Amino acid sequence: CRDLAALAHADGRLDAAQHWTERALAIDEERGHTPGIAVAQSWDNNVLLATEGSGSQGDFLTAVSPRAALGFRDRLSTFQLDYRGSYQLYQDLSALNAFDQRLNLQYRRRLSRTVSFIATNSLSKSPSTDDVDIPDVVFRRQGVLMNDLRAGLEARLSARTTASGDYTFQWLKFDDTGFPSPVEEL
Repeated sequence: CRDLAALAHADGRLDAAQHWTERALAIDEERGHTPGIAVAQSWDNNVLLATEGSGSQGDFLTAVSPRAALGFRDRLSTFQLDYRGSYQLYQDLSALNAFDQRLNLQYRRRLSRTVSFIATNSLSKSPSTDDVDIPDVVFRRQGVLMNDLRAGLEARLSARTTASGDYTFQWLKFDDTGFPSPVEEL
């Protein structure tokens, strides 16, 4: 860049040289966001997973999946936030409708040429179907809220060797359905 500035100064174009020098030395930075939605419909001829001859019931299932991503990257850091949802809507068996949500966060910060700090967090909420009342069918889905947090360091020891260590914290909360929690039984 200094050679470019000296050459441009010799030609009497110092302003242009300063512009390109500043641009070459500027911190490269990227930002982005990505919204989206997917919609699908299908026919399920055995929604309740009934055995042959026991009167299986069919229904249309409409799935709507909104999503969004937000990201930022500069010379030393990377940040990404990602959301995904899923609505499952039945036409006749509306008691089986469900909404699942997932949120992920990732952060990375380079502390030196060989060491980076890394943190991730995943949060998910899955629905409970404890109130489903379909005659002659035992159908139950345990709802849960889960958070998984990880943070640590990663060191590049050589071109092909990396050492890392992290701390993981997981938290689960099951919906109160009147049934014992699988975690409480442990």
